[in-house]
Amino acid sequence: MQQLESITLASVDQRLLRYLLSNTNHKQQLHATHQYIAIEIGSAREVVSRHLKSLEKQGLIRLQRGCIELVSRAELQAMLTS
Repeated sequence: MQQLESITLASVDQRLLRYLLSNTNHKQQLHATHQYIAIEIGSAREVVSRHLKSLEKQGLIRLQRGCIELVSRAELQAMLTS
């Protein structure tokens, strides 16, 4: 029920940011495919890929095959609260 409420009330940006911030390891890395993340946040892979690419262009994350590294956790958190 909580996931359903999250999907209906939060934008894809917010859901993606929350997912990235809450699922990274101690090295600020997340080992997951775009498809897996899309399923977890209730979106399409193409939409997730587009948002991740945008975050990478802003210098906030680094994308690698099967891995996302948070470059600026503080800025990502600030985006979530604004």
